[in-house]
Amino acid sequence: MRFLKKYNNFKLILENKEQALSILRKKNISKKDKNFLEISELLEDKFNNLNFLGLLTKYRFTQGTSQDEIKDLIKWLHDNKGAKLLKKPLMQYKFFEELKDEIIQIDMRRKIKLVIDELPRQQKDIYRNASENEKEIFDGWSVKMFDIKYKKPFFDKISQIRTFDELIDYISKFVQQNLDIKSFQEKINEIESIDGANIFKVEEDNGIIAARIDNFAASKKLGSSSWCISTGITSWSSYVYNKQAYQYFVWNYSLSPADPLFMIGVTVGTNDRIMNIHDMNDRDLMKNIPTFIKELELKGMTSEEFLERRKSIRDDKREEAKRLYEEDPDLVVYAESLQSYLENENMWIDAYDIYDLIPESYDHYGLKQFNIDLPEEEMQFAIGTDSECDDAAYQYQENLWDELGTEAFNPSFIERFIDGESLADELLADEEYYLRDLITEDPDFYDVKAMTDDQRTELEELEEKKYQLEQKLDQLNDSDDWDVDKENELEEEIENIQDRIDELEDQDNWDIDEYLVDEKVKELYDDRRQEVINDPVEYLKGLGYTSHRTQNQWGRTTRTIGDIIEGHIDKQRMFEVIIEEDGRGNTLSGYDGEERSVTYAGTDYYIYRTD
Repeated sequence: MRFLKKYNNFKLILENKEQALSILRKKNISKKDKNFLEISELLEDKFNNLNFLGLLTKYRFTQGTSQDEIKDLIKWLHDNKGAKLLKKPLMQYKFFEELKDEIIQIDMRRKIKLVIDELPRQQKDIYRNASENEKEIFDGWSVKMFDIKYKKPFFDKISQIRTFDELIDYISKFVQQNLDIKSFQEKINEIESIDGANIFKVEEDNGIIAARIDNFAASKKLGSSSWCISTGITSWSSYVYNKQAYQYFVWNYSLSPADPLFMIGVTVGTNDRIMNIHDMNDRDLMKNIPTFIKELELKGMTSEEFLERRKSIRDDKREEAKRLYEEDPDLVVYAESLQSYLENENMWIDAYDIYDLIPESYDHYGLKQFNIDLPEEEMQFAIGTDSECDDAAYQYQENLWDELGTEAFNPSFIERFIDGESLADELLADEEYYLRDLITEDPDFYDVKAMTDDQRTELEELEEKKYQLEQKLDQLNDSDDWDVDKENELEEEIENIQDRIDELEDQDNWDIDEYLVDEKVKELYDDRRQEVINDPVEYLKGLGYTSHRTQNQWGRTTRTIGDIIEGHIDKQRMFEVIIEEDGRGNTLSGYDGEERSVTYAGTDYYIYRTD
């Protein structure tokens, strides 16, 4: 795209609406997408600004975080004074999973603190003087106690406690009496009753239960509230479901239910290799894997099993596609056209049919968009008729202009489409007043002074009188009655008249002539107007404007050349030239810039790979 600047020229400094729109553009998502609009509205409602919009847009549309998780995050940020409780500024959390893990830890620490804060001073000292391992046990019970609504009886008698062992015994009995903590057999029965949870191994003598967890619903029911894979489907998909791996939950009933090792989550990949392992409080155990976990010999996922999982995912997607085609029958002809193209390019699989082309929930600048999951890779295409693609390419340029204005386009190109006359009208709107003041301040320089009517009349009369006197002097000199006194008298009178004529002809004695001023204003204005029309950018440079924003002596940001010319660009013609000379593929195909075509049922369709 030789007419457009590269995107990496736009350094996104603030997480704001401009960044969010840039992400949408790169992902080929309309800014009217319902999920994006909902996120924007929630931020406006909770914070009265869009300061987090860029980051949340990245989480949602780049990292695939679910809409529900984004809504939960916005609520958490609002309820917890933005990001003040986080270890680092919110914008530094590049990945949603990292932020989610941090939030889980904050919430867990808060639950523990609420219990500790309610302890009498003596019991607080007992807790503070305990070892780290002992504190972990108490913290585990405190987290569980958070789910008990009526806690007053616990604090009523706790002042009688004198040792840490008594404290643990007291809190564990209270929690177990008030919460449904399942016994060994009850846990087995629960696992067997849940779809997607399967017992892998039971060691009754050691109190060990290991279960394989195959879906998010089972993970949510059985997992720790401190695990992101049990609280968010996005994390489940990212860490488990989209990988060649099995997820296991292991319970060790030989330990206290409050012990962090009582429940452990283990992700096992190919060759039975443990990929991730966390205790109940989400502490990473990779450097110190418990012996009882190693002895379980948990099994990873084979290639054949992974293919079967992919088939299951495909079946789910096909069902979704069927539903979408039934809701919008117009999608079918576009899908069939795309299928025809893929068949022509030997990219289609014989076992596939139209339902393997999954309609996307958002359009691509008005074009229908489809996803297809092939064995080697997942691809996304946009497709439309010739006129639809023209409209889409034009809409792309319009959106780019709306979001970035002149900054998105190379200056040398954009200058070709400046409407010099309208720009001159704006720049020179007050020029005539300025020129008039300039001229009237120095009328001699601009030669706009002239005799008044009285001066002109007097001059004419004096010139006539001088002529008459010169005639008399000539006659006197030619006559026989020549008289020296008479001659001197005539010469003196002529000289006096000439002095007055000289005074009248001296411009210093003239007044400003409004007609001449008008003419001079028009002359200078026309010259400057033509100067603007001939080379608008050079004219603006002459006024001191640049292409870069700066601050003046009062700390205000100055306008750039782009700011000034932005409203005077023939955008329609410029967009048409870009599309004509650069081609539609350069703008509509975010993947490789190529435009492809296929003729189906007598109609030409144009196809763009978007991901």
